[in-house]
Amino acid sequence: MDLKVGQIWEFDNRSEEKSFLIILKLETRKGQDIVHIAISGVAGHLPVQRDFVEKSLLELVSENNPLPAYEEGYDMWNTEFERGKAGVFAMTVKEIVKFLKDVMSQR
Repeated sequence: MDLKVGQIWEFDNRSEEKSFLIILKLETRKGQDIVHIAISGVAGHLPVQRDFVEKSLLELVSENNPLPAYEEGYDMWNTEFERGKAGVFAMTVKEIVKFLKDVMSQR
């Protein structure tokens, strides 16, 4: 799958009408292919293993879109990742959305 920074994709999230994600950054770190994404109305920065992102995507909506401000979230994640205290999601985007909503509802 030809993922590129700035692409907006519709993803499998049957609990929502139409959900979109934007590709923020692609990189390989510590042997993992990581896709950094933002999810409309849910999260501004999430690092996800590439194969799980690819399993989640339904349809390319558009390309070459401006990126939302994600650098602060990325920088915080990057610092903790380098310290071995942050990881990468290894679940589908639908599962991530459910997880995040469950966490938020417990607050």
